[in-house]
Amino acid sequence: MNQVLFRIWVPVEGFGGIPIFGFGLMLFLAFFGGSWLANHRARHRGIPVELVSDLTIFLFVGGIAGARVLFLWNHLPGLTMAEYALEFFKIWKGGIILYGSLGGGFLAFLLFWWLRCRPKGIDPKVLADVLAPSLVLGIALGRVGCLLNGCCFGMVATPECPCISIHFPFPSPPRSALSGDGYQTAAGFTWKNDLPSANAEVGHVDGQSAALFGGLKKGDRILSILGKEVTTIHEAEMQLAQGWPEGQNEMVLKVIGENPGEAPRTVRFVPRTIGLVPAQIYETISMVLLLGLLLSAEEYLRPKPGQVISLFMIGYAAHRGLNELLRNDPRPVGLEANTSLFMLGMGFALWVGFGLARRREANLPKP
Repeated sequence: MNQVLFRIWVPVEGFGGIPIFGFGLMLFLAFFGGSWLANHRARHRGIPVELVSDLTIFLFVGGIAGARVLFLWNHLPGLTMAEYALEFFKIWKGGIILYGSLGGGFLAFLLFWWLRCRPKGIDPKVLADVLAPSLVLGIALGRVGCLLNGCCFGMVATPECPCISIHFPFPSPPRSALSGDGYQTAAGFTWKNDLPSANAEVGHVDGQSAALFGGLKKGDRILSILGKEVTTIHEAEMQLAQGWPEGQNEMVLKVIGENPGEAPRTVRFVPRTIGLVPAQIYETISMVLLLGLLLSAEEYLRPKPGQVISLFMIGYAAHRGLNELLRNDPRPVGLEANTSLFMLGMGFALWVGFGLARRREANLPKP
C-alpha cells in the first residue's frame, strides 16, 4: 500500500524524480482497459468503434469532473475560485468519489448520445449495455488504486474479525484518521510533556510498534525528523503533519538519549496502522464477480436492450450498500450517503420500465 510506486529519474540535481502515484496509475489502466473492452463489445454489436472510442473519452472526462466536484463540495467547502481550480486537477492524490463519477459520466453520456449517436439511430439502451462491463472493470481497478492510496479504508479488524487485516503506512489517510480518533498513536510513540513549547522528548513507545523495534526508547529527545531540525513538540508535530514528503514511508529520526554524554544516534523504522478490514479488496473481488455475471448473462441469457445496464446498477448498489457497513472513513456523507438506495431503486425501475415498454411495443398493431 504505497502511494508512490516508483519515481522516474530526471537529470536534475536535488530533484527526487517524477513520482508515479498508484492511484493515478490505476486510473490510467482503468481507462484503457475499459476502452478496450467497450470497443471489443461494440464491434460485435455493429456499433462503429471510433464512435465508442470518442464516447469513452467523454465518459472519462465527465466522470473525473463529477467525482472531483462532489469530493470538493463535501470535503473542502469555502475555497476561493483559484484554490478550487488548483485542487480540482490533483486527481493523482485520490479524492475521487465514485458516485460523483457515475453522475458526471451519465451527463456526458447523454450529451454525446444526443450530439453524435442520435442522428445515427443508435439505441441509447444498447449503447449503455455495451459500456456496463467497462464500468465494472474500471471500478475493480479503481479500488486497487484506493488500496494503494489508502482511501476508502475499512473499520478496525478486531481479533474476533474473521478476515485478513491490512496495514497502511504513515502518510496514508487511515493513519491520521485512526490517531485522531484515539485508536492508535501517530507513529508508535507519545510525548513526555503535553505543552507544545516543551522539548520533543519521547514519553512512551508502544510495545508492539515499529518504533520500538527500530530502537526508539523512552526518554529519547528528537533532534531532527527526515533531516529537518526540531526542538519543541510543536515543531515536531508540524513536521509530522505538514512537512511529510509524498511517498515517504520510512521514519528517520536523529535522537539523543537521556544519559549524560550519550552521542546522538539515527533511528529508522516504518510506522504502520493497526489492522483494518480490507474493504477495497472486497470491492475489487465483488466487481470481478459482477463483471463475470454481466458477461455470462449476455452470452447465455440473451438479455433485451437495457437489461445489462440495469443489472449493473442493481448489482453494484447492493454490493456498495453492504460494503459501506465495513468502511471506517468519513464517507459516505451528504448526498452520497443515500445514493446506493437511489441507484438500487433506479436499477429495478429501469428493468421493469424497459420490459413494459417492450411489451407495449409488441402489442401495437403493425402497419
